[in-house]
Amino acid sequence: MQNYRLHLGAIAFVFLLVYWCGLLDNPAFAQALSGIATAKVSMPWIMVMLKGIGANWLVCLALWLAMAGTSLLEKAFGCWLPVMAFVALGFEHSIANMFFLPAGMLSGAEITVWQAIWDNLIPATIGNIIGGALLVGTLHSRLYPA
Repeated sequence: MQNYRLHLGAIAFVFLLVYWCGLLDNPAFAQALSGIATAKVSMPWIMVMLKGIGANWLVCLALWLAMAGTSLLEKAFGCWLPVMAFVALGFEHSIANMFFLPAGMLSGAEITVWQAIWDNLIPATIGNIIGGALLVGTLHSRLYPA
C-alpha cells in the first residue's frame, strides 16, 4: 500500500507542480524530459536492472557518509557526492524515475504506462533492492554484526 501512495504522490507532484505550473511550456525543457523518458524505457531490461544496482548502492553510500559526518557540511557533502555521481553516471533509481517518466509523458513522449512500469520501474526497483539491501545492508551486517 505504501508503494502505491508513493506512485500517486510522484504523479501528483509532476501534474500539479510541473505541468500546471507551466514548466513544460518551455519547449527545450519539455523536449529534454520527453527524450529522457523515451531513453529510460528503450534500454534492455538487464541494463536497467544493473544501473539500478549502481544507483541504490551510491544512494546508500550517501546515507552512510552522512551518518558518519559530524558537522552539517560533512553530512551535506557526504550526501551530495554519491548522489551526484549516480545522476552523472546515468544510473536508474525507481524513485527518481517516478518523476521523469510521468513528466516525459506529459511532455509528449510516446510511451505507455505499461512501458514505464515494465521497461523501467520494475527492473530499476529490482536493481535498487539488490544494490541497497544485498550489497550494502546485508554486506554491512555481515562485516559488522551487532
